[in-house]
Amino acid sequence: PPSWDERVRMVEDRETVSSLSGKGIHAVRLFEYLPRDTSIVPQTLLGVYVYDSLAWARLEAEGGPPQGELIARAAGLAYVVGFPQSNPFAPGSVDSVEFDKRSVTMAYLKGAFHVMR
Repeated sequence: PPSWDERVRMVEDRETVSSLSGKGIHAVRLFEYLPRDTSIVPQTLLGVYVYDSLAWARLEAEGGPPQGELIARAAGLAYVVGFPQSNPFAPGSVDSVEFDKRSVTMAYLKGAFHVMR
């Protein structure tokens, strides 16, 4: 998104992939906001999770709180996005305002998300 600048980075979450590989997850990319207050750890703006399509179908059928929202399917894979439940910063703080400026919605992602092969 145009609002993502040097304060946003993408990281590959190998730890999650390792711990969930038995559940059909293939890759995890996290897009993190880098706070101006350097004493605070980066906070996730968006997570993109790549599941085996059959594994994702099983998770959806389980019911309960969703693991995320399906954004695309391609080549036997399900692409799922997850958003923060809330802004993690103190209301009115510089980082709270900056985090909100960089937040994205499902509606935006549906128009912007493309699987590249």
